[in-house]
Amino acid sequence: MLQDTDAARAEMLVLAALTYRGFSDFLIGTLHQGAVRRGVSEGLANLLPVAGKWSLVWGPAASRLGAELDSSCVTSCATPRTPIAMSSPCGERTRWC
Repeated sequence: MLQDTDAARAEMLVLAALTYRGFSDFLIGTLHQGAVRRGVSEGLANLLPVAGKWSLVWGPAASRLGAELDSSCVTSCATPRTPIAMSSPCGERTRWC
């Protein structure tokens, strides 16, 4: 579990921001999910509060109600500080229409 520190809050904010990677691209299906996966993976590898601490273990699973934006997307990330079975959702976003 993360501690209540500025560093932990920064880490959680970056993980929350990564949930929006690729949500508005115009690709569909496997191409879209690949773009989202690549964006999340690159963010986990390069953004300072999370770089080298988290890895993408599952996802994304995304769906769209229309042609423009994801209506929902879920990914799961893990950190060595917790077992994979206890991994936190790196992203779940939902857009209500």
